[in-house]
Amino acid sequence: LRFIVQTSAHPRTAILVNTLIEGADDLWHFMVLLIALLSGFIALGVAQFGADRVEFSTPGKLFESLWDILIGGVLESGDLLSNQWTNNALMTVYLLVYNFISYMFMLNFIIAIVCQCYIKVVQDVVDREADQEFFTDICSCVRVVIKSWIHQWPHHGNLVENFKKLETLYIGYPEIRTMYPNLSCSQLQSFVQHYRQFEPIA
Repeated sequence: LRFIVQTSAHPRTAILVNTLIEGADDLWHFMVLLIALLSGFIALGVAQFGADRVEFSTPGKLFESLWDILIGGVLESGDLLSNQWTNNALMTVYLLVYNFISYMFMLNFIIAIVCQCYIKVVQDVVDREADQEFFTDICSCVRVVIKSWIHQWPHHGNLVENFKKLETLYIGYPEIRTMYPNLSCSQLQSFVQHYRQFEPIA
């Protein structure tokens, strides 16, 4: 779980975590609905068929049976579990209604929730102009660290704090010269040439 959370360090690899966060409210209400429906089917199944079938004798066993049906579980013989119960007309109706609600509604609900949240998260990533592909960002960071060490640029934490104080999206030569008057012309020129390729500092 911790490893999955760590993937949120980069916007491009954080799609899984951000999709779950974005859909947390809808997923929570989906779980409430799923639990309510399963509880209803379990109560009905135990009351109606518990005396005739071992699989329906207790809520726990019936939950396992319904879950196997939901995920498409099969017996060792290769038959579906529900195939053994179709000799009872009432049970057949019970299984048909359960399968219809499970597959036609609940399964499509969860797919729709995940897809909707995924599309929104991906669009947010696309709209971020500063983010690049994962390995491109790694190469860019290494490149900046090397150039910063060679040209003795100001520490990036200090740069961020000073840029926030300017309250502007566009920073050019005059602003940087004002913030760092002790920088040499070559240092300042290399700094501006590197960052002018990015729109926010052009």
